[in-house]
Amino acid sequence: NEGGCMQSDPDGGYVAAAFKNAIFAVDTSRPITANSEDKPGDTLTHAMDVNSFSYNYGEYDAFHIKYPFRTIIGGESASCTSDRGRYLGAGISKNETMGWVDADATACAIAAWGASAATRPWIVGNFAWTGWDYKGEPTPTNWPSINSHFGIFDIAGFPKDDYYYYA
Repeated sequence: NEGGCMQSDPDGGYVAAAFKNAIFAVDTSRPITANSEDKPGDTLTHAMDVNSFSYNYGEYDAFHIKYPFRTIIGGESASCTSDRGRYLGAGISKNETMGWVDADATACAIAAWGASAATRPWIVGNFAWTGWDYKGEPTPTNWPSINSHFGIFDIAGFPKDDYYYYA
């Protein structure tokens, strides 16, 4: 994921090719990808079978024009924060004291999906960050919140509003 320190590194493609060869030594049944958070088209990206990059929605078209036959997928997108059933009111996105985030993050999901496979048939899909809330990364709140708010499902497995948009 995100190529670690090899993103935008001139040697990133060599390292990616070495990883790809190691993977193919034990499994040749599927294409290889690595998620890149940097500008798509770096040397790491070119070593992959499927070009996957994060959040750079504005780069999709230019990459496709330059490389029309490369497969593209949104490897990490729609990092939308929300809580189930917490509607905080107009203009209020979070409650730091309680660790709540507004339930309505649909505009974020629409922006990510609309910029990709929903409007561009040459993009094979998106992976939303994340499917489930999880302990750690208490974004965008701090203590007393101890979990992320990124999921399409809350930490107990109940769907949040974005789930119904994606469905």
